Amino acid sequence: MSGALDGFRILDLTWGIAGPLATMLMADNGAEVVRVSAPGGDQFAEHPGYRVWNRGKKSLVLDLNQAIGLEVFHRLLPQTDALIESFQPGVADRLGIGYETLIQRYPRLVYTSVSGYGQEGSDRDRPGYDGLVQARMGIQEQQPGYREGPIYLGFAMPSYSAAFLTLIGTLTAVLVREQTGRGQHVDTSLRDGALAMMTMSWAQAEKGQELFGRPVWVKRLLVEMFQCSAGDWLHLHTGAQGAFERLMQGVRLDEYVDTPMTEESWPVMFEKTQAWFRAHTREEGLAMLKKQDVPSLPVLAAGGALRDDQSIAMKFVETVHDPELGDLDQIGLGLGFEKTPGAIQGPAPRAGQHTDELLAAAGYSSAQIGDLRAASVVA
Repeated sequence: MSGALDGFRILDLTWGIAGPLATMLMADNGAEVVRVSAPGGDQFAEHPGYRVWNRGKKSLVLDLNQAIGLEVFHRLLPQTDALIESFQPGVADRLGIGYETLIQRYPRLVYTSVSGYGQEGSDRDRPGYDGLVQARMGIQEQQPGYREGPIYLGFAMPSYSAAFLTLIGTLTAVLVREQTGRGQHVDTSLRDGALAMMTMSWAQAEKGQELFGRPVWVKRLLVEMFQCSAGDWLHLHTGAQGAFERLMQGVRLDEYVDTPMTEESWPVMFEKTQAWFRAHTREEGLAMLKKQDVPSLPVLAAGGALRDDQSIAMKFVETVHDPELGDLDQIGLGLGFEKTPGAIQGPAPRAGQHTDELLAAAGYSSAQIGDLRAASVVA
């Protein structure tokens, strides 16, 4: 069976997390993704996620600062469905490969830009690092932690969210192109990714706004992790109707059932609940919570979920053979298509691994490719 994106070609001029992850998902679903990188090595090649985010792609090393390099680039574009770039705003224009330039020659091209903050505005030239975007968007201010004040979120949420916006935006524009015959510019950013994940935090209402700011003890909602007697942890959630009361009954705190909580009584209840779990094993705690119909699960160590029965049953983890590193366990495909199932197409390529193949397909002879390599235009 073929993948859903078989026959589509994507030029990938991205780095970091958002762009490479988006194009990885395209490659997993059958697209030919050509990673175009500059000579001199990839600054993210040593990142732990690099081998995953670039799996199944083809690699072309091309110097876009040379005029002949631009000529080579243009030879690739007639067969390209979408170009995805993550240059600092304005850099693609200076290189001669900006949207306005390319759309004149290739009106069917979908051109997606992924930046830190967007192509316009006062922040457009700020460095687009995930942690800085977290700070700028107020994410760190919301994180509880071991001390007062903002806490850095170790999970690169703006970048991962922006990856999915990049994927959705690009494929939506391709769908429109198939209907209208015209490509278009798609603009997204890490800032947009952060905002997409903050819709609950930033909800505004003309009436009833006071409800959004209710403290947790008024809502009788306990979403928390508790440490058990052996030092391991479990997580519980009392968002379901009556779950908070059932939890209180389970930990023998009947005095809090059907009793309005106050700012003073909530911390006392919380400490007593902690004490109950510290006096019991995790297995005992989970058994009690199951009996009381309170949603709960153990908190696993990093990577623990990749080796459990559920992961095996759903093929969440697949083994990919890397010529340099050997067998690597990687996250599998997160989408299951009945008719067009995707598949990991292979490991991350070596830099320039497919240069000759791609140039030959673009009409260059072996001698011409040799000349381009001798002139350091390609590698």
